[in-house]
Amino acid sequence: MIFTGHGAQWPLMGKELFEIPVFRQCVQLSQTYLEELGCTWSAIEELSITGNKIINRPEYSQPLCTILQVALTDTLRFWGILPVATIGHSSGEIAAAYAASLLSHKEAIKLTYVRGISSAAVFQPGAMMAAGLSQEAAQKYLDRVPVGSAVVACVNSPSSVTLSGDTESIQ
Repeated sequence: MIFTGHGAQWPLMGKELFEIPVFRQCVQLSQTYLEELGCTWSAIEELSITGNKIINRPEYSQPLCTILQVALTDTLRFWGILPVATIGHSSGEIAAAYAASLLSHKEAIKLTYVRGISSAAVFQPGAMMAAGLSQEAAQKYLDRVPVGSAVVACVNSPSSVTLSGDTESIQ
């Protein structure tokens, strides 16, 4: 099973899955854990808002993506589908650890909530961008911007990189 980090979120993601009782119960349990941590917003409400812009902020996107992936994991477990292996990218590592039974549900929600808040508290000017390019192809573009103003920050696959740098260079 492969788990995504934040950045893959969108308004109303998972909405149809709330019709599955085990999925909805798992999200409700996650909400209970969020409230125990002092969270003032509702996961179900945030996932039910058409055109929700707040979902792109890390203090929301990271917990919401993890909550949905934990609920999907529990739904699949309920149906008898278990992972042979798990892997996660960025905050998706939390859901992967949960699916591998390395974290409890409560621990996964605590980690993702604190990670989201911590990520939101760090502000550095600049930008990042996922690009469907090889490292070599991306470097050809970067060679046209001032030296050091943007770099290939991560090679995600042979045809996908993450670029990072000052906002103007990334744009």
